[in-house]
Amino acid sequence: MTVPSAFGVLASGSAASTSFVTAASYTPGGASQVVTFAGAAAGNLALVVVSFASGTATPAGWTLVGSYTWVTFGYVQSVYSKVLTSGDISTGSVTFTSTQNGGTVMAAFYAGPTVATIVSTGDGTPDAAMPGFTKNAACKALVAYATDRNPTSSITAPGTMTARIAPFVSSFFVSRLDDILTVSNYTNGSTLTYAGTGIFAIVGQVIELT
Repeated sequence: MTVPSAFGVLASGSAASTSFVTAASYTPGGASQVVTFAGAAAGNLALVVVSFASGTATPAGWTLVGSYTWVTFGYVQSVYSKVLTSGDISTGSVTFTSTQNGGTVMAAFYAGPTVATIVSTGDGTPDAAMPGFTKNAACKALVAYATDRNPTSSITAPGTMTARIAPFVSSFFVSRLDDILTVSNYTNGSTLTYAGTGIFAIVGQVIELT
């Protein structure tokens, strides 16, 4: 069955090419956050999205997929990835460190893909409209997230995305994470929008997994 969406996402019956494993959200009480690998396995792709008022150091062995500086406030969004090894699973966690506190951290784990690429970014008030893009031929999944500066804001995800981390709040932000595992559900060129209700800026990004 096909479901139309105001955000340009179509739900179809094609098979997913990757699997969601697990996810977790954190509200750092200080300038660092330990992210655990509970429920994940060696070979899984780990994605970590960090929202702090300042930049975050890249842990050894991890890839900085990309950083984005908010237009309005100058806050920094950073996305990291790593294909977990048996050593990572044995260690059990990784620490992300910033110079300020009050942010949000989200971790999601997937089986199948090995590379993450940011393909679209939206920054606005009260919504974050992420411009349309063309999927890579090797696309296995699309992951999207949003962070709103107003912790009392409600954030609605684009179209038929599946929620993996429901909206949660820290001292300064509200964040959420969603995905599309059946990549045919996204129509190339369609804008994806996170709709907010706050009076401050909201930033969203789409990450393609291959």
